Amino acid sequence: GRSGRGRGRGRGRGGRSQPQEKLYPPGSKKLSDGTIVDKDGTPLGPDGKPLERNQKFQDLEETGAWGEITRKEKIGAGIILGLLAIGAVLGVVFGVVLKPNPIVEIPGTVSPTASPTTSDYYAYELIKEASPDVEWPDDPASLLGSSADASAPSQHKAAEFILYQDTVDTKPGSLMFLQRYALHVFFSETNGSGWVKSDNWPTGPDVCEFYGVMCDFTKTEVVKLVLSENGLSGMFPYEIVSLKKLLEIDAFNNQLEGRLPYKAILDHGRLSTLDVQSNLLTGIIPVELDKSNLVDFLIKDSGITGNVPANLCSHMDLIFTDCAVNRCAATSACLQTCQGPNCGG
Repeated sequence: GRSGRGRGRGRGRGGRSQPQEKLYPPGSKKLSDGTIVDKDGTPLGPDGKPLERNQKFQDLEETGAWGEITRKEKIGAGIILGLLAIGAVLGVVFGVVLKPNPIVEIPGTVSPTASPTTSDYYAYELIKEASPDVEWPDDPASLLGSSADASAPSQHKAAEFILYQDTVDTKPGSLMFLQRYALHVFFSETNGSGWVKSDNWPTGPDVCEFYGVMCDFTKTEVVKLVLSENGLSGMFPYEIVSLKKLLEIDAFNNQLEGRLPYKAILDHGRLSTLDVQSNLLTGIIPVELDKSNLVDFLIKDSGITGNVPANLCSHMDLIFTDCAVNRCAATSACLQTCQGPNCGG
């Protein structure tokens, strides 16, 4: 019986924990935030001893200013600042050396480029062939600025526009390419800025929409220039030859002056009707004109003088003139061909 009670007392003492001995000094108390402080308000650690405080915080609390920095702290701060400085220098160096070149966006400009392509050179050769009597520079880029040069030939101004400024995509050598060039020259050589009407000339996107220009049913090939009573002056340029499908020029009652471009008329493969009545032309009708493709030649009051060559009478269907000025040869062919005042036919 004694051994059983002994085992029971042992279990009782072993199963109950004894209260831990308090290490806090007398007068200590626990604040609402759980901090234990002594009677002076000094925070106490779990061991009952006052907590150590950083002297600088203590100085800040007591005086409102930081305490002196210790030697170790000064060394540590110096090391940190040195590392930061080295990092900044390395960042700049590697940034300059390893940074890729920035992509610079070049703003658009209306100024033409001075670097002609192979296509430009090919187009330039075609233009020079279309104007064989004009003096051309070797480099097409030399044409830049011609439009602003009053002394530059009309052909140079037209070539500058076609090569560097025209927004219409025409392939060099195409019919439209040469038509745009030829009409630009025509406009300049006949003082287009002084025309009565010049809608869409000479830079419009569609030559068939130019005032006085008539195209074929495909709306791509110029077949007539109908510019009567429109204030034209100067003279047709040789470049009308590049209007390869052109059949008729009607320039009645304008102020064209000088000799007709007979070489262009002879070289043109299709021009069949030319009306230059009531102009200010000079010179006589060349005998060689019978080798042209002209069928109707209207020259009354044009200013052209001299007789109508007999060979021309048999070549053409109609020569409309004043026979008192341009006397026709006394042949049956001329009497039938020449019509107009005093012709008697």
